[in-house]
Amino acid sequence: MSGFQVERGSFSGEETIELLDQNSGLGATILPGFGSNLISLKNNKKNISFIKTPQDFSELQNRPTGFGTPVLMPPGRIKGGSFSFQGREYQFEKNEAGGQNHIHGLVLNRPWSVGETSTEGGAMAQTVFSSQKLPELSQYLPQPFTITLTFKLQGDVLAIETRVENHAPEPMPFWLGFHPYFNVPLGEQSSKADCFISLDTAQRWELAGLVPTGVLMDVQGQYDLTAGQCLEGLLLDDVYTVKQTENRSCARFEDRRAKAGIEYVAGPRFQHWVVYTGKDLSADFVCLEPYTGVPNAANLDLPMAQTGLMALEQGKPFVEKMELKTFC
Repeated sequence: MSGFQVERGSFSGEETIELLDQNSGLGATILPGFGSNLISLKNNKKNISFIKTPQDFSELQNRPTGFGTPVLMPPGRIKGGSFSFQGREYQFEKNEAGGQNHIHGLVLNRPWSVGETSTEGGAMAQTVFSSQKLPELSQYLPQPFTITLTFKLQGDVLAIETRVENHAPEPMPFWLGFHPYFNVPLGEQSSKADCFISLDTAQRWELAGLVPTGVLMDVQGQYDLTAGQCLEGLLLDDVYTVKQTENRSCARFEDRRAKAGIEYVAGPRFQHWVVYTGKDLSADFVCLEPYTGVPNAANLDLPMAQTGLMALEQGKPFVEKMELKTFC
């Protein structure tokens, strides 16, 4: 027996995919019908729940970017919801509170389907988003596209591969991010004072109304996460360009009292991270968010190589990997 399981489950009546490694005790729950949201990552043997899970589906519906791991395409805010790209004007819904900007993209609360599953070498499941099944999306992105996420759980690690394909001859403006909510603290006896984050931050983007202006700043004081920062008293909602080691970047979250945490490793195309610790100091989570491009990338008068904006061409899919390495 391999000890790997892939099963269909239910969360408030909504279908889930459950991945489990019986040997390590690590389990993951994905909600395909609502954004392919990874709503739970838990070590069942140690009773450590790494990701903030909604109490029920209605809570997630009411706050689709407040729990689990929303998939953002495009990520963050787009100023005015509009931009120009290669001679075409794009207008996204102004869905941010206040109606000024677009925020967090087209796929986070829409239905995905379940693709292949396997228990060979790990508990594996694919989820697939096809814009062609939702013709209303063409008013925002006229290029039909497909996103395939491949989740593979083995030992203490959940690996996620992202594949994005543009099916139109016209290049598609593309940038992508993930928005996981990690529980703070992780241990029942722990507090925020026991919890630390670190990330090899290189520069910080100046923000106006939480929208990058295109100005890059040195990282200093509480914004410098390279040596680590305690979450007690730390209030961040910031966009970083990070340093990579061996073509990878790594954000680490650790509850030192519980001796538990996550190393979130992202491949080379995730050159930017957003770090969000909540609107106030009472927040019970931390978000460490890998992005391929900065928010508002398409409106910045900077080289695409610097902002992370891509012209995704037909027949040249975007493929990149991440790993959530848990320890407890």
